[in-house]
Amino acid sequence: MILRSSEIDTLILFGIATSGVVLSTLLDSCDRDYRLLIVKDCCADLDNTLHSCLIEKLFPARGLGGDLGRGDRGTSSSRRLTERGVRSIDGD
Repeated sequence: MILRSSEIDTLILFGIATSGVVLSTLLDSCDRDYRLLIVKDCCADLDNTLHSCLIEKLFPARGLGGDLGRGDRGTSSSRRLTERGVRSIDGD
């Protein structure tokens, strides 16, 4: 409510707990119709396998990702990201 009252409609997400705070914030923000930027290079998790699974499989399966950080390079997952207002950026 504070964000909406300040006319904020876009959030930039990154963090050291991809499977915790990043995931829960991303899902909740999508449910609330915020546009999202996910900074892949600034996301990490203590469980690297889980982190990779979220970035490479779960987010794309929910229409939240794909090759996160590859943005507009033409994958169907990237198009779903753009349609939902979710974009990702990295250091490339």
